[in-house]
Amino acid sequence: MGQSAVVLALVITAATSTKGDLRSLLRDSVRENPAKLNHRNHLERLDHLERLDDLDHLDQLQWNSQDEQSFRNLASVEDQLGLVGWASNEGLGECAVIVLYDTQVGAHVFSRITTSGFFLRGTTHVNVAQRSLKEALGYFSPSDSDRSCASLLLLLTSDTWRKLLDTSAATRQLSNIWAGHRRIFAIVQPTVDDAVGTAEQLLLHPVLRNSVHLLLCHYAVHSNSWLVHSPQLYSGMHRHSSHLIATYKRSTGIHWILGNKLFSEDKFLDFKGYEFTIAALPYSPFIMSAAVQNSGPGKYSGLEVMLVDTLACAANFTYVYKAPRDGQWGRLLHNGSWTGLIGKWCLVEREEADWAMSDITFSAERARYVDFSRSFLDDASELLTPRARPLPLFLGLVKPITLVISRPFTLGVWLTVAACITLSGPVLTLIVRCSVHQDKWFLNLFHAAVYTLQPVFMVRACAASPCCEPRPLPCKVNYSTTLGRDYDDSVMRGTPVEVKGDSSRVFTIFWLMSAMIISIMYSSSLTSFLILPGYSSPIMNLEQLVSSNIEWGKVNFGGVQNSLLEQTEDPVLVRLRHGVQWRTSLDDILKEVVAGSLATWDNRITTRLNIAVHFTDRSGQPLVTLTGFELMQEHIAWPMTRKAPFKKRFDELIQRARQGGLVTKWLSDVILEQQSLANQQSESSGSSVESASADHGAVVLSLDHLQGVFLVLVFGCIIGGGVFLGELAVNRQVPVNALRTHC
Repeated sequence: MGQSAVVLALVITAATSTKGDLRSLLRDSVRENPAKLNHRNHLERLDHLERLDDLDHLDQLQWNSQDEQSFRNLASVEDQLGLVGWASNEGLGECAVIVLYDTQVGAHVFSRITTSGFFLRGTTHVNVAQRSLKEALGYFSPSDSDRSCASLLLLLTSDTWRKLLDTSAATRQLSNIWAGHRRIFAIVQPTVDDAVGTAEQLLLHPVLRNSVHLLLCHYAVHSNSWLVHSPQLYSGMHRHSSHLIATYKRSTGIHWILGNKLFSEDKFLDFKGYEFTIAALPYSPFIMSAAVQNSGPGKYSGLEVMLVDTLACAANFTYVYKAPRDGQWGRLLHNGSWTGLIGKWCLVEREEADWAMSDITFSAERARYVDFSRSFLDDASELLTPRARPLPLFLGLVKPITLVISRPFTLGVWLTVAACITLSGPVLTLIVRCSVHQDKWFLNLFHAAVYTLQPVFMVRACAASPCCEPRPLPCKVNYSTTLGRDYDDSVMRGTPVEVKGDSSRVFTIFWLMSAMIISIMYSSSLTSFLILPGYSSPIMNLEQLVSSNIEWGKVNFGGVQNSLLEQTEDPVLVRLRHGVQWRTSLDDILKEVVAGSLATWDNRITTRLNIAVHFTDRSGQPLVTLTGFELMQEHIAWPMTRKAPFKKRFDELIQRARQGGLVTKWLSDVILEQQSLANQQSESSGSSVESASADHGAVVLSLDHLQGVFLVLVFGCIIGGGVFLGELAVNRQVPVNALRTHC
């Protein structure tokens, strides 16, 4: 009988023999064929397997061969140990390693691994043949935080591995075991039933469509070598394909065919022109319609389009757009399904798009169903309310009262001025008393006080007494002498009194300068206060909004802002939810805000751009109140399919664009471009949206501007009339001669 027949007989007999029968057959074969050292090696390995306490299922040992040479290679544990050592040196052992096996050969390989020191961070072994598939999968589920970093070493037959993958596909949690950047090294254990190409087909299993660092080794009989395959994801024309990257022989070592690393981190440096599908909705300034006839680049323009075009150029890919059927951004419904860009038509359930973009806000609720890229822009929902309106004429009566209480100075200024006036007279008297040249007239405290009051209350030094008469007064202040130059008596509004002392002159100079500045500021502020019409206070927060007579509206985007209103328990937001008017156009809402009948809130970047372009007066002032009140902070990012293998590469590119200031620059460019385009359209059409209060060139003063002046006059007439009526009622007259006699 030939050598091949002897070996085949051994294999067939071993499949149905007991443990002792298999040893006897091998020992007899050695005696009959002394040159067959490989049989002696098998006998030694069989004795070693018997010493393993937890491995006593030798009936599961599966051998397959066409001739003696291939039999020796397939049964060689050293070949698989060489592959494992290679993978360990390439980074498989950076984390703890979970080893799965289902044959005695795999068990023997694991026993040798534990004594070889390949994996310093420890190993865990699972005999899949003794456990259910779900139980085996539970050992390396990503939900287990202790094993989330574990690498996988699979020593399984192709049939067992296929069943394991099919079981994983039953639920999303199990399918995520194979996704992402976890390092997986699989050595397919040869069996009799293996067909040509079976191992490569395992790599194309749908569950492995997001496995980045997966390597599969299987034995090729025709070349007497181990072939190493790796999946190719998002490359060229294929979403998921397989490539042969290396071969291995124990005698010659590794022969690289593609690349030079097993677990390369550079797999997505070049997508080789792969065409991604992007879910998108137009929303200025992030995405704006351009050439609507296109399906990919050029269809839209805007900030996010600039970002994705930059990434496409850097990573060599292209894309097409896909719009959601319901036209919404995406929110979670009560039945547990999602709408819009994150809904079942695109990302979560059917994965019809690779990612979505259009000012999409990160939220923890959304992150349970999709993976968000790194945030590239921060935004906020800002409250917009109507501008303050002029008060009606009948409310202008409050102006004289307001004038007395708080205008044109604040209470603190008034108190400071009063203190200065009170102390100025005594300070001047004290300076004169201590001076070498004593001005006797200022030694009188009353005279010094009246002197300092002249520039403040615009009275003459000796006119404060009712006994003054038109005759030469002994008290004359010579300002020309005091200040060293001619001064207009009408400006200083006082009777000249000579100040001789140097210290008195210094104090007088600074006091007069201070009084002059205060008087000018008072008169200027009083004039502006009387001319400018009174305005109502604008609404600046939600509490004021829900308590006012202004209604509020919102565009129904179906995004996180809608979810906030639906899920909130805050009393103010609950009132906001009950009273909100859902609209379809932001422009229509802003027109009503300009008209003063509505308030709204929306993304700050979009609304401020819209206002700057369409809703400002000729001086560039917004026709609405930008309150600065933020309902919520928003981090704008791209939601991607779960465990998207390209996410890491995209995050790196997005971070570089943001840190380099490109996103900020693009946003400024888009805003300036939109403003310029709107100005050109406005000039060509000769129309613009402005409120009735917008300024058109020179301001013509109207009754609204001057109502305060006339009301002060009316108020004074009323007071004078009241005094006159009081005199008539008392019927008392003071003769002038009596007053003069009293003086």
